[in-house]
Amino acid sequence: MTLNKYDITKKDMDVLKIIYNNEKSGWLTRIRDISNQLNIKPATTEQYVKKLEDNSLIVRKDSLIKITDKGKRYVEKILRKHRIIETYLFLKGVELECACNEARSMEYCISDSMIKIIEMEIGNPKKCPHGKEIPEEGDD
Repeated sequence: MTLNKYDITKKDMDVLKIIYNNEKSGWLTRIRDISNQLNIKPATTEQYVKKLEDNSLIVRKDSLIKITDKGKRYVEKILRKHRIIETYLFLKGVELECACNEARSMEYCISDSMIKIIEMEIGNPKKCPHGKEIPEEGDD
């Protein structure tokens, strides 16, 4: 299933999130790191990485993979959607784990305008029920 203008799939996004999270934690990312975390073969990981690189969401230098500013903005946009949906569902009485799972399935297909409506409906929260910061609305 294609998710956006970059023709990114959920699995591509999983790879991009790993790179993003590793950098936020101060770690460097290699193909084998992604393969191990997703339990997929390095050749398959290479295909995902190539697609992300072709979309200028990541860059490679030697064996290291880094997320670009464009890639960071994209991940933060998806995280924002996830955390707003999750917060909304949790406030409506859905158990937290279920709300998180539902948000994961919806974060790619919900429009920016609908997220804005939901965000206003729930009072423009700054953190999700897990206590994680909801990224500010940014440019695409």
